[in-house]
Amino acid sequence: MEPPTFRQVSCKMALVHYGREARVQEGPASPFFVGSLITSVVGAALLLATDFAGWSSSTSGGGITVEESGYIGLLTVYFPLIAVLSGTLLYCGYVSFTALRHPEQGPDPRYIDLAYKGSVAVFATVLVGALVFATIMLTDEPDDWWLDSGFYGGMIGSLLTAVLLRLGLTRLSAD
Repeated sequence: MEPPTFRQVSCKMALVHYGREARVQEGPASPFFVGSLITSVVGAALLLATDFAGWSSSTSGGGITVEESGYIGLLTVYFPLIAVLSGTLLYCGYVSFTALRHPEQGPDPRYIDLAYKGSVAVFATVLVGALVFATIMLTDEPDDWWLDSGFYGGMIGSLLTAVLLRLGLTRLSAD
């Protein structure tokens, strides 16, 4: 028996959980699901943990300066929307993980397609939110306004998750 090649060894993936070995799907679609797992979890974490956008402004009159600032983030009235968007990205991560975790059953394409549609919906919602925010800021004309890392995490994370899930689904249907 000849020793395995580097390709054979590098293609084998395993998770160790409490001392038991759990097999991870080996195949042409698994790199896409690993990527979508990473991008969806990182995007959800950035959306939850950091601010989406912010602004600051100052007015002065009669020798008094009033500083005003605000942000859109987790501890604002937008919490339910941010929680739903983050939850949707976490669902995409869960679907990607189950696609990797149960190779003997094979991933269900319906759940992968649902996760794909969810990540597209998150992307569209974050984009519309940013456009509405920018429009309001251009109308109100504060001194400074910005889109923060929550926006970029939601935008980039959902876009990459959608692309990787679609590529994984395409690769699965081709096999």
